[in-house]
Amino acid sequence: MDIGVLIDDLYSLRQQRLELSKSVEAFKLQETALRELVLEKLDALKLSKASGSLATCGVKETVEPYVEEWEKLFEYVRTENRFDLLHKRISAPAWRELRELGALVPGTSAITVRDVSLTKSSRG
Repeated sequence: MDIGVLIDDLYSLRQQRLELSKSVEAFKLQETALRELVLEKLDALKLSKASGSLATCGVKETVEPYVEEWEKLFEYVRTENRFDLLHKRISAPAWRELRELGALVPGTSAITVRDVSLTKSSRG
């Protein structure tokens, strides 16, 4: 297959995905608004569970962390050796910036990730 045809097919497919993604985001916003409305209605009715003809909805609560003071958290992680509290990834932009300044971050190395850059042609 001709490379130009492949590139055009890739561009068309990406555009379709982006359009679908916009639709998905719109659905997510509607879903979030309905979810909040259902919670408000359940609270107003003093119910923890209710049903429609298609589904049953129950209130569930979970306790999630919220960091108020990052320095205190980092100090705790270091002194208690609780690195499991953190996600195991580093910031690529900050790492690249240090690398460009000549600073090597211990325990890391560089890998090259290949991809293609795709832009709309001025001819199409």
